Amino acid sequence: MSKLIDPRDANDLNGILIKHISHALINMRNKNLMQFDITAVQEDVLIFLWKNRDRENIYQRDIESYLKLKTPTVTGILKRLEEKKMIIRYPDKRDGRCTCHKLTDKGKYVVQHAFNHEIVNMEKQLVNNMTEEEKTNLNNLLKKILKNVEENK
Repeated sequence: MSKLIDPRDANDLNGILIKHISHALINMRNKNLMQFDITAVQEDVLIFLWKNRDRENIYQRDIESYLKLKTPTVTGILKRLEEKKMIIRYPDKRDGRCTCHKLTDKGKYVVQHAFNHEIVNMEKQLVNNMTEEEKTNLNNLLKKILKNVEENK
């Protein structure tokens, strides 16, 4: 039988630490993105649209699948991005019942500048006071953790 963990020691567990880091990163991203009038999850949608800009049609279900979010959540995000004139919605030529999404020029500008600004700041903060060897080791360990978690789906 495995030893029970005292809940008071939970903050030292790797999974809990990763969860705290994840929340802190989202807060940091939101703070860095305020000047662009977007949130981290809105930026994630813009990045997805940017990465897939050569596709003829990008549907809401594609965004939901990529971000692993529910329909009502993505509907709200897309509505706000449309209100901010960062995306446009248009009917699918083959099936007018389906709506497609595309970046506007403003959306393209924001995603390029916000992403670069945010990534530079976040990376600096994450590896502050680390040696090159520590940075490399951290990156390798994070890749292993991600692989372990993805294999367990």
